[in-house]
Amino acid sequence: TEAYLKEANAVYKTLQIVRGNRAYMLMGGMPKGKEMNDVDAFLQSLELQPYEASTYSEQRLGGFVVKAPGSFTEIPEDSTERSLHFSKHYSVRNPTDLVIYDVFVQTFSPYYWVANDSTYFYDRIAQYKRIDDSLVKKEWIQNGGVKGLDIVVKIPGHNSLRKVRMLVSGDTLYTLNSMIPSQEIDAPHHQAFFNEFALIKEAPPAIYTPKVAALLAALQSRDSAVLEDAREQLRFVEFRKEDLPALQQSLLKSYADSEEYSSVKNSLVGIVSQLADSGTVAFIEQNYDVKSEDPNTKYALLAVLAKMQTSHAYGLLKTLLLSRLPAAGDPAMLHSALYDSLPLTAKLFPELLQHSADSLLGHTIAIHANNLLDSNLLTANDMKPYHDEILKGATKAAALARTEKEELWNFSDWAFFAGSTKSEKGNALLRQMLLLKDVYVKQAVILALLKNNQPVSAAEITKVAADKVQRIYFYSELKKRKKESLFPALYASQKSLAESELYNFIGDEYTDDFTLTYAGERIEEYEGSKKRFHLFKLRMAYDEEKKQDFLAVAGPYEINAKEKLTSSGASGFYTGEEFSAAKMKKLLKAYLQELKPAEE
Repeated sequence: TEAYLKEANAVYKTLQIVRGNRAYMLMGGMPKGKEMNDVDAFLQSLELQPYEASTYSEQRLGGFVVKAPGSFTEIPEDSTERSLHFSKHYSVRNPTDLVIYDVFVQTFSPYYWVANDSTYFYDRIAQYKRIDDSLVKKEWIQNGGVKGLDIVVKIPGHNSLRKVRMLVSGDTLYTLNSMIPSQEIDAPHHQAFFNEFALIKEAPPAIYTPKVAALLAALQSRDSAVLEDAREQLRFVEFRKEDLPALQQSLLKSYADSEEYSSVKNSLVGIVSQLADSGTVAFIEQNYDVKSEDPNTKYALLAVLAKMQTSHAYGLLKTLLLSRLPAAGDPAMLHSALYDSLPLTAKLFPELLQHSADSLLGHTIAIHANNLLDSNLLTANDMKPYHDEILKGATKAAALARTEKEELWNFSDWAFFAGSTKSEKGNALLRQMLLLKDVYVKQAVILALLKNNQPVSAAEITKVAADKVQRIYFYSELKKRKKESLFPALYASQKSLAESELYNFIGDEYTDDFTLTYAGERIEEYEGSKKRFHLFKLRMAYDEEKKQDFLAVAGPYEINAKEKLTSSGASGFYTGEEFSAAKMKKLLKAYLQELKPAEE
């Protein structure tokens, strides 16, 4: 390459050569206008000599023997990425060509298995081949009596190839890895590292044998390390139909992590429901009333029925819910399962409404009834026989909302549910709850009252509109109901709603410790036409402890339209340079330019 250096008034030429894992660069220059013959001669004089031959000798390490150009160093485990089954990592570098050879030794969990070697090794390929890489070679190999897989991967822009050999013996995976210049990939000394690797003691692979009983037993352990390991393997192993009886029985047992969202019981519900058949329905019917130490067992069995998504399963689900509702436990598993199919969930209604006042399932019934009403799968007439139970449940929820903060937001669902009765009792309860200070709940109550054509004071509407977080959602909901005229004019502007949009974006994605100050509006080119953008000065800590000022942008808006909401296609903030009122146009252009690669 050739370049002019203005400060020296000189022209420089450079020659760069990459040879394996080494890079060479020669540079020469002359005053501008001078002949470059001497520089050219210097650059062309480079002659690369063959590497000196390295001595590869037998290295004996923990359980294996390998040919390498020197003694291996054991690389310590990364303290930030500790795993239950740490891979011991041995590494050595050839001092002449700088090729590095690595050996990883990973012990499998005693609870792990996989269907067969093809499944296991082909899944492992993804750890060494990224999306843009090319798989140059893939072949089954044998080191002694140990079967394995050899792959060669080409990385775009690299001359070197990644060669990986994976071997499984007993409960251990051995992985050999190296980056080798492509023209030397078949050199005998490189091949010796892979081909002459040998285990001191070989054993048949242990990972192709299912360990269902051992895993299910470990899941019940009170030893936190054992439980953590078993939970981890539950994510990876694949169960078969013949495992169903053992898995079904596991649903009746208790586990130490029953309070966690991603609990063992929750995972088992998903596994059983995927494998489930008519026998599972019969099992649940026979064992639903069997005494269990875990209060969540009944809800787990109900969740399996819901996740099976068959008329047979939903028939039993409805029978159990109507006649033998759980008296204890957390309905969260059933709650999430009922989202999977609205038409099937609709089959539980309207009869399920008789349990609307249940202290455990009531809130779940309210949420799913609201969804069914929105989807026209449940009607106001369907609900009439159950108004008393619905209002009893809503009254209990209102009492909890007044005293328990964690129950407060639940009342937003109850507001729509109670309002859907269109009864005076329901409207009276909503008017009482309108006095709550929480603007999220207040918004839900207002919308429920307006849906019933009930008057709401401008003062209460203004309290929600004034809230920078709720403002844009509230306006959107009123607009959807063609009642945006009720929204106070003070906040019904592009500027004010743009501020709310940014408050939500920054608060959700980054931090709640920030301020926004309006800085004006600008017209700028965006996606081929002129658009309006509202600009703010954003003060927040971004990648540093101290706070800085940045340009925040809301838009785009049509220039001549009166539409107050934007598609949010370009809303965000620019961190390339600190905010300056004098540079706003420049900063906006830089920000919009930054968006282009993502759009294209």
